[in-house]
Amino acid sequence: MFVYNAAQIGRLEKPLSGLVLHIGEGGPNSQPSEAAWIGSAMVNNAVVPHITVYVSPSSLNTMRSVYYTKVGTHITVEPLLFNESELDAKAFLSLMAIGSSEGAPLYMQTILSILRELGEQYTYQEFMIRLERKKQDLLPAQLTGLKQRMELLESFLEKPAYGRKQQAVPVRFAAGQLTIVDLSDPFIDSASACGFFEILTRLFVRANVNTGKVLVVDEAHKVAMFPIMTTL
Repeated sequence: MFVYNAAQIGRLEKPLSGLVLHIGEGGPNSQPSEAAWIGSAMVNNAVVPHITVYVSPSSLNTMRSVYYTKVGTHITVEPLLFNESELDAKAFLSLMAIGSSEGAPLYMQTILSILRELGEQYTYQEFMIRLERKKQDLLPAQLTGLKQRMELLESFLEKPAYGRKQQAVPVRFAAGQLTIVDLSDPFIDSASACGFFEILTRLFVRANVNTGKVLVVDEAHKVAMFPIMTTL
């Protein structure tokens, strides 16, 4: 599906675009996604896909060491950072790891109310302005929960340098490229990872790559119990 000019494994007319979602043990004992080794040519003259691995910003140095040491420096390891323009209302709810209002924390009722008010006029900046106004109506315990969720969200947001505009939306998917999202991080639980995975899956489906696409959920048993994964 990705390797061509290798008669031993068949004939490939046009390489596909692939997305692999992976979560494992965080920290220095992490293991790379096995999909990363597809970028290591074992057949003479074989053309292998470019491998880009996106990881949690807080684990960037650790995960670069893991991948570069165990797989090789021919792959690219970058922090997973979202552009504000990628965060529509549905994406925001996914990043907050909330699938619906049923059983959601009380502060989520405020968030859902704001999103309904904005409707199709939603922008991340306008949402944040209205959320700041609503905070005065929340109890201290609710504010604590909200702060934790927002801090996680903001850690995955691109932060432009002072006085500069945000960069263009990154091109994460292309023909002949395998994109791995590895959220192995001791500070990210499986439920939160599922929210990020849902966002990336939607971005992958929307991407125009002029070829076929392959989606793989690596270590799927670790996230299969979360309802949000039924949408993948």
